[in-house]
Parts: sequence; C-alpha cells; structure tokens
Amino acid sequence: MFIRSVGTASKAGRVRPIGTCSNAFVSLQLRRAEADYDPSSQFTAEDALTLIASAEDAIAAFDAGPIEAQRAFVLFLGLRPKNR
Repeated sequence: MFIRSVGTASKAGRVRPIGTCSNAFVSLQLRRAEADYDPSSQFTAEDALTLIASAEDAIAAFDAGPIEAQRAFVLFLGLRPKNR
C-alpha cells in the first residue's frame, strides 16, 4: 500500500494540523511496512518509543485541527480509487 504525503500549508494555516497528521501517518505506514516485510530491518526499544511518540503527536495534531478539516480527512481516507 502506497500513500502519498500531503502538504501542511493552507489558507491561514487552518489545515496544518491535519497535514501534520497525514504526513506522520505516511511515515509510520512506511516504517510498519519495513518492519513487516524487510527481514533485515531492526528496531530498538528506543526506536519503538520514538514511533509511538510520533503517533501520539499525530493524534494530537489531528485533534487540534478544525472539525471541517477532520471530517474531510476521514472521508478522504475512506475513499477508494475506482478499478480501471
């Protein structure tokens, strides 16, 4: 699964927290894929704690965003591209 990162800048910075959250989501998904599918990858306890902190920060950023942006982001995550 490949996910494209989105920018964090927007009109008056209103969507910045959602962009921060989505970028963290992408980064965390990539690290999970590395852990799941790359047998040579190794993670220390410190790595795991850093990734957990990143996830917690992403959740906090999402919660800080305007409700309209939160709804749009969640709706976007639920949309699937049409099979061609």
